[in-house]
Amino acid sequence: MTPTPDVELTLRLGSLAHRYGLPAYELDDLLAETAAAFGLSLTVISTPACLDITVDDVDDGRQRRFLVPLDQVSYNLQKLSQTLKLADVIRAGDVGVDEAGQRLDEIDALRPPYPVAAVGVAYAACGAGFAVILS
Repeated sequence: MTPTPDVELTLRLGSLAHRYGLPAYELDDLLAETAAAFGLSLTVISTPACLDITVDDVDDGRQRRFLVPLDQVSYNLQKLSQTLKLADVIRAGDVGVDEAGQRLDEIDALRPPYPVAAVGVAYAACGAGFAVILS
């Protein structure tokens, strides 16, 4: 069964928020509140490997269940922050499903704020400084 666009966006939002490092207990609340903005009622069970989401269809009384496999967490606070801001905008009703999907694409395509070499030098400098402190 193919999900409707609002359900698909909710599933994608959950998958990306998990990948960027949102804890499971916050992820459950985030998805439930975001889905409520679309008029959906859902139950979320998040595990490290997948999201188990049950959507209650108020119109016909049926339930649809989706299992979303999750990628390994690659903590990215910049992308997580942008994703949570987008979820706030969605809940406020300022953004529709199509525009929110486009914004998720933009967030996912963000480049890291610092070059990889600069991060490596920073870690080395921190380690050297700590070694000096410990003598």
